[in-house]
Amino acid sequence: MEIGSLLRGQYLLVEKKMQVLQEIAGAKIIYKSFETGDKMPSHSNPTDVFVIVQLGKMEIKLEGVANIFQTGDFIHFPGKALHELLCLENAKILIIK
Repeated sequence: MEIGSLLRGQYLLVEKKMQVLQEIAGAKIIYKSFETGDKMPSHSNPTDVFVIVQLGKMEIKLEGVANIFQTGDFIHFPGKALHELLCLENAKILIIK
């Protein structure tokens, strides 16, 4: 078992914007930060992706359909689905893929 805090200690995103927290049976859990205006261009992943917005606000498009997500919201992308992101307010997210 591994225990950690996203709010203090080794997982703080101070100098880097992304960190893999754990790999479980081939899946990755990624903690990522964005600044207002940051974009992630349209792309897809071969496997399903689950995103949890920990802080902030962002527009996420899935197959061209845009939705606004903010603190506490989550979204699941099926494998191979095109998705993109625009950060509307400084944000931190967890990505599980």
